[in-house]
Amino acid sequence: MTETSSPQPAKPTTAKAKGGSGVQYSERYDAALLFAAEQHRYQERKGGKQIPYIYHLLAVSALVWEDGGDEDQAIAALLHDVLEDTPTQPDELRERFGLRATSFVELCTDANPAEGESKQPWRPRKEAHFVHLIQFEDKAGLRVTCADKVHNIEAQIADALAAGTTTIEQGPFWANFKGGFAGTLWYYRNICDALGNELGDSQLFARLKVRVGELAQLWEPEGEQQLALQQQFLAVLVEHNPVSVSQGHLDRGYYQLDADELLRRLICAEVINSGPSAGTAKSQAEKVAAAEAVLEVFAKKIYGGWSSEAGIAAKQTICDLAVSQ
Repeated sequence: MTETSSPQPAKPTTAKAKGGSGVQYSERYDAALLFAAEQHRYQERKGGKQIPYIYHLLAVSALVWEDGGDEDQAIAALLHDVLEDTPTQPDELRERFGLRATSFVELCTDANPAEGESKQPWRPRKEAHFVHLIQFEDKAGLRVTCADKVHNIEAQIADALAAGTTTIEQGPFWANFKGGFAGTLWYYRNICDALGNELGDSQLFARLKVRVGELAQLWEPEGEQQLALQQQFLAVLVEHNPVSVSQGHLDRGYYQLDADELLRRLICAEVINSGPSAGTAKSQAEKVAAAEAVLEVFAKKIYGGWSSEAGIAAKQTICDLAVSQ
């Protein structure tokens, strides 16, 4: 009896065969899509909306294609968080997807500590990443970074506005992000500076700059009292210098971000009165406890803590100023 093989399914007709333009992608892109889906399968986006993380990766890759990116850039877009958020290592990516695509993924990665090591605190890690972006030789990789930031900032603006229009209403949303509102704005402004004019006439970069401007309009201190308090916080931080930054950093306003974010967090904690939107007035003891908690969480998330004498003094002075309002 002669054996016969099972019929093989016909290969799908390609767009080119139907008279398309001939623009196509290789099986590497298919493999990257599957790999990303597998690696991020149980992750979700920040914000509590239970959106599968793959949605972000697909969106970033689509933005790269739309902006004229090539296949390496589009593959890197699918994989841009795989080193930071999964156990995957660069060697595996190089073997699967090539050197160039992997280098773009590494460019998007601001935290990939070696086994047994912990991540740097948030702000120093971001500052090191800005330098990496500026110094990276293949500027084509910046398109992937730009696409990632565009999708992130547009989602953040939409979600913040959905939460409300006041500082307190938006407070729980911005608490999902280590830098809070002011830190997030600082981050995107520095990303724009790092990208500079390297993307030429990219519509994606133009879109990012517009969104950063829109983000800046979501919050700013209200009234003379808040503005004065913000400046007092800044003066305290410069005087005590809790993270021992250089004079050059001080001259460039290093602690302005911290003064802005501490003011906003203290308003959200209802230590500082925000006017009609404020909740039930706190007692003096409740204000002290709330202010201390805000300062402790902020210092730990941003810098890993202010445990030096200067840091302790700065926290105490800011706490006293906030509670005295």
